[in-house]
Amino acid sequence: MIRFGVFLLSCFCLPLLAAPLRLAVVDVPPYGFLLPAAAPLSADQIATDAAIGGAYKDIGELLANASQSPMQFQLLPYPRAVDMVLHGESDLTIMFGNSALHETAREVAPLANVEVVLVGHGQKGAALRTDALNGLVIGRLRGGCDELSGRPDLHLFDLNDHKSGLRMLQAGRIQALCSVALALQVAAIELHLDWQKFGKPVVLGRRTVWLFASPQLPDTTLQVLRKAVKKLTIEGRIDAVLKRYAKVGLGQ
Repeated sequence: MIRFGVFLLSCFCLPLLAAPLRLAVVDVPPYGFLLPAAAPLSADQIATDAAIGGAYKDIGELLANASQSPMQFQLLPYPRAVDMVLHGESDLTIMFGNSALHETAREVAPLANVEVVLVGHGQKGAALRTDALNGLVIGRLRGGCDELSGRPDLHLFDLNDHKSGLRMLQAGRIQALCSVALALQVAAIELHLDWQKFGKPVVLGRRTVWLFASPQLPDTTLQVLRKAVKKLTIEGRIDAVLKRYAKVGLGQ
């Protein structure tokens, strides 16, 4: 009887093995990117785990530790990341919400609020006037900048990345650039450009970075993740990750 009791006690003390949560990291620096030292990938390969860098990867690692949930990371283009979460091929993603995610995916918790800004190439420190943008060519990342998308008086130019946008702004090929301040600051660091020499950013709005989950993820897992997010938020650790990238760029 004593041996049987000891056996039961030892069984209850063993950790439960759980399949790792798959977190889709959007392939947009500074949120997610392929590390320079990573091995080249074929067109149908997905970068995972140690090959990935970025702010959202770092936040995911914090979540894994705080929730004691093993996690695997997948670097994906934005549309594919959304699709894989919605169809259960990824369990989680970190990104700004869109209608498909808010309607179909599960909102785990908001992680941070970031500023969407408009910056010009004019005199240092001079700010654009949002009521005097008529006819300007304004760069935005892949159909982003919803804050200006409904204005027929503007010419919105889609960009592949923030670096090309800053180069075009510096060369005068576009008159302004609209995106998240953090992403533009990091791109300026990577290009060795003085962010302060551009026009003073005009804040157009604020957007919320969410942790989204697949519709198939169980409630018990969501509760664990929400507690982890709350703990990290109180400790200021998520905000610290974003501030670090804004200060030193991708080469951390």
